[in-house]
Amino acid sequence: MKKEFSPAGIWEFLKSPVTIISHRSVDVDGVACMLAFALELEKRGVKSQLIAPSDISRAGETLAKNLGFKIAVDAKPTGNSTLVLDVLASHQLEPYKLEDLPKPLVVVDHHYYNPEWKPTDIYYFFERPSCAEILLDFFKPDKK
Repeated sequence: MKKEFSPAGIWEFLKSPVTIISHRSVDVDGVACMLAFALELEKRGVKSQLIAPSDISRAGETLAKNLGFKIAVDAKPTGNSTLVLDVLASHQLEPYKLEDLPKPLVVVDHHYYNPEWKPTDIYYFFERPSCAEILLDFFKPDKK
């Protein structure tokens, strides 16, 4: 049986380095979340690896580049934990499979509650128009 966790409890599950991943053709919402979480983890002394399955939208790639980040496409996950952001269902992570991602596995999403995520260690669902709006439940992003 899974224990219920508050957003503040996420940090105890994210072990350095953290693999941060979003969906195929990751859009600005997904990229913004990836970058904001990477920056927050860095402030906490935790390294991260940013990866995207298949490709990144042009706008998402521009955002990452303008902020000095590189998101690797189809890279091997090498972290000690995984943070999945803005992903409705696991098929959006292909070619990656949940069982091959570093554990613990934490999912944060805004689309709608998806019971498919039950095998994850932590699943946070927040009913919001975008995943980026969820950031405020976890931390206060700085201006960058």
